[in-house]
Amino acid sequence: MYNESQLIAALKNDNHEAFKQLYENYKLRIYSFILKMIPSKDEAQEIFQQVFVKIWENRTNINDDLSFNAYIYTIARNEAYSYWRKCLNKRQLENYLNIRTDYPHASVEKSVMDNDTKSYLFSLLKYLPKRRREVFVLRYIHYMSYKEIAVKLNISEHTVDNQIQKALSFIRKNIDKERYLLYCLLILLCI
Repeated sequence: MYNESQLIAALKNDNHEAFKQLYENYKLRIYSFILKMIPSKDEAQEIFQQVFVKIWENRTNINDDLSFNAYIYTIARNEAYSYWRKCLNKRQLENYLNIRTDYPHASVEKSVMDNDTKSYLFSLLKYLPKRRREVFVLRYIHYMSYKEIAVKLNISEHTVDNQIQKALSFIRKNIDKERYLLYCLLILLCI
């Protein structure tokens, strides 16, 4: 049994056995890592395979002085991000996330999130101050404009904007990593 640096050296010399051993050493961790970012098992499997194809194709460029663990996780993360960038074709993303965006100027606040994500978001909202939560709910759940919220609550549009920004900042800081990518995609969909 070889240590990892020996396996890397052998891999750089086109050793298929070294590649197989590295594959065996990393397959479960890398697949699990990808699956956290890509909920579809089929898509995650394709990305997983692409990671190891890239390892093989770039084997001669692997830096022996750097951590192979960090290298392979970086490739996996970049492949997952690449997948999501490709999905940003609006129609594909709508179909994949089952988001309703048939409103004019569809945006995050007008997107219908899946029940799990919606439930998770509501669990975070209980930690917002009452007025901030009220503004957020009127905007994101009832789809009211800043002006409508300002009139309803007898506050300025600037205050509405301020409360929305603070609520979004709180959510960004507190949302768990598995849902963070979905949150980012929803934001990107609306830009």
